[in-house]
Amino acid sequence: DVSMELPDTFSVAQLSAYGDRACVLTESGGLACWGEVVGVTSDPLGLRYAALDVGRNVACVIDLEGGVSCIAGE
Repeated sequence: DVSMELPDTFSVAQLSAYGDRACVLTESGGLACWGEVVGVTSDPLGLRYAALDVGRNVACVIDLEGGVSCIAGE
C-alpha cells in the first residue's frame, strides 16, 4: 500500500506505480517519487520532465530535451 498526501497546488499530469513504489509528474514537469524507489523523494536537480515510468526495480524519466535517466534498485 503506497500513499502520500500531496499539497493542493500539486497538479498531477502523470502517475506511474509498480508494487509499493510510485512516481508522479506534475503539469509543470516536476517529479516526486515515494515508496521503494531507492530512496528518491523528489528530483534533486530540479529538472523538468515530459514522461516517466516505474517498473519492478527501476524508475525512468524523459526530460524535456529527450534525454532519458533511470534510477535502478537492487
